Amino acid sequence: ELHFILNQDPVTGLFSYSFLMTELEVYVKRAAEVYKLSKDQTLKDRSISNRLGAFILADIYRFTYINDVYGFDIGDKLLKAISSRLKYIFRPTDIIGRIASDTFGIILTDLKDKEDVIILMDKLKKTFEQPLDIDGHKISISMQLGIAIFPDNGTTAKEVYKNADISLSKARRGTEWEYVFFSDELNVKASQFLLYKRHLEEAFRKDEFVIYYQPYFNAKTLDITGFEALTRWRSSELGFVSPVQFIPVLEETGLISKLETWLVNKICMDIQNLNNHFLGKYMEY
Repeated sequence: ELHFILNQDPVTGLFSYSFLMTELEVYVKRAAEVYKLSKDQTLKDRSISNRLGAFILADIYRFTYINDVYGFDIGDKLLKAISSRLKYIFRPTDIIGRIASDTFGIILTDLKDKEDVIILMDKLKKTFEQPLDIDGHKISISMQLGIAIFPDNGTTAKEVYKNADISLSKARRGTEWEYVFFSDELNVKASQFLLYKRHLEEAFRKDEFVIYYQPYFNAKTLDITGFEALTRWRSSELGFVSPVQFIPVLEETGLISKLETWLVNKICMDIQNLNNHFLGKYMEY
C-alpha cells in the first residue's frame, strides 16, 4: 500500500511525479552514456541501439473551467478517461504520469528519430477529436504541450524537465493543441509538417495532383513500350511542391492510400483516353 501511495497517482492510477522523475533520470543518464559511447571511434560493439528519448509535459487546456462547470467529481472522472486514452496512444514501453492537477508527464523511450515525436503529436490530437463521455456529459478536451529531447536538451532529469517546462510555457501563450519543442530545428519541422498536412487535405478536394508520363521506348524500333507515371503536386497556395517533401507527410498521416486510389483511377482513365485516341496502337491494359 505504501509502494502504491509513493509511486502512483490516486486519482488516475498513473505513475506519480516522484516515480516519473526517478525513471526520467535513469533514461536520460542511459541516453547520455550511449551518446558518449557512440562518439568513441574505438567502440567495437556497434549493436548498441540508439537511446534517444523525449519528455513531454501536457497541460489540459482550460481544465479549471471544466471543473467550475461540471464539478470536481466529473473532473476526476475526466482525468481517468484522459489517462485511459493516453495509454492507448503511447507504447507499453513509454511511461505516463500525472505531474499536477491538470498536467501529465510522458517519457518516450528508445526513439528511432526525433521527428517521430511530431507524428505522435498529430496522432494525439486525432485521438482526442472524439469527445469523452463522462456520466452523460460529452466533454471535448485539448492540450498544450512542451517537449524536450534527450540527450540533446539535457543530460540530467532536472535539466530535461526544466527545458520541457520552458517549452510548455511558450505553448501556453498559443491556442489549443499548441506544442513547442525546446529545439528550434524541430519546431521548424513541426510547422512544416502541419502546413503540408493542412494543404494536402485540401489538395484532394481542389484536384491539385497531376501525373507526368515518362515514356519507355524500344531501342531498335523506337516504339513506345510503356510509361512511368510520376505524381506531382501543384498547390494553389504553396506552388510546386517536391515529392520528397509531400510524400513522407502523406505516408505518416495515412493519406497515401487516398493518393494511391486516385492514381489508379486517373491512370486507368488516361489509358482509356489514349487508346480511344490512338485506337489501341500504343497502350494496352
